[in-house]
This record gives sequence, C-alpha cells and structure tokens, in this order.
Amino acid sequence: MVINFLTIGERHPDGQRTVFFELNGRPREVDVLDKSIRAEQPPRVKPDSAKPEQVGSPLPGLVTAVAVSEGSVVRKSDRLLVLEAMKMQSTVYAPCTVYAPYGWHGR
Repeated sequence: MVINFLTIGERHPDGQRTVFFELNGRPREVDVLDKSIRAEQPPRVKPDSAKPEQVGSPLPGLVTAVAVSEGSVVRKSDRLLVLEAMKMQSTVYAPCTVYAPYGWHGR
C-alpha cells in the first residue's frame, strides 16, 4: 500500500477534523477526533450494546415519524420510529420491553 498524506481540514463543531490522503493513488478522506482541541458541542452518544433498551439507528437518515411518546411503556416489537434515507423508509422496532423515561426525542 502507498499512502500519500494531502492535508487536514478545518475543525468541526464536534471536535473532529477531516484528513485527506491518497491510498494507492485514489483520493480518500476520514474524520478523526482532534484531541488537541475542545469540542464546541458534546459528542453524539452511541448506544451501549450491553443495554438492550438503548436502540441505535440501523442507518443514517431523517426521522419522519415517532410512534411513542415520553413516559410510554414500550413492549418488544412495538414500532418506535420511521427513518427515511435515499427515498426509502425503514421502521425501527423495540428489541425488548422497557419503560422509556426520556421518550424518543433525542435526549
């Protein structure tokens, strides 16, 4: 493999920077955390795989419908929300029964 460093982009509000390079002559880019700067906004929290009540998105997209509300009791296989990406919709279902104290409003 031949890696050729090109440049580092400006910092993003989340503390990341885009690094531009070539890999075997093909342009590539990757976002990396710049530990030398402080993020202006808190990082996005990813779900903990050890906690089944924390559900992650199966793909990046726009939430178009929310089927539960704050304080709802959510049962296994209940519909939680609908995501839209590239003109296709995906439904996210609850993997287990859980009381949702914070709802599903991104908190």
